[in-house]
Amino acid sequence: MAGYVLISGEVCVLVSSRNPCKIPAMSATVAIPVPRSLLLHSKDLASLEQRSRLLLALKFFELEELTSGQAAAMCGLSRVAFLFEAGKSGIPVAELSKEEISAEFA
Repeated sequence: MAGYVLISGEVCVLVSSRNPCKIPAMSATVAIPVPRSLLLHSKDLASLEQRSRLLLALKFFELEELTSGQAAAMCGLSRVAFLFEAGKSGIPVAELSKEEISAEFA
């Protein structure tokens, strides 16, 4: 279950096993202390949690540690919505060789 813990005046975002796609491999929970200043960029703790999930999922996808489907499940988005967010963030959603690119425009 996701939530927040106040430890020595720091907000901890808990990235949990909320698993809308019911993927069995998604079962770990990680607590990440974050500076209170991050709350200035979010409406509330719930939006900070969602933003944190998205940013982590985007980075793991960019590092090729998660597939787009796994990353989408991690942040609670559909795969299409996640790929759209990746594109908006400047993260390539497909890697094509020069030959593949040439074939696309032939």
